[in-house]
Amino acid sequence: MLPGAQKLAKENYRKKQHLSALLGITVYKFNPVAEFV
Repeated sequence: MLPGAQKLAKENYRKKQHLSALLGITVYKFNPVAEFV
């Protein structure tokens, strides 16, 4: 894999992690029970 492509993949992964974390926080705020489901 090209170094540039690897860096890009890492960036995309980080962004996805960040988005899912934000989504998780949002869901938790509006539905505290979601944590236990």
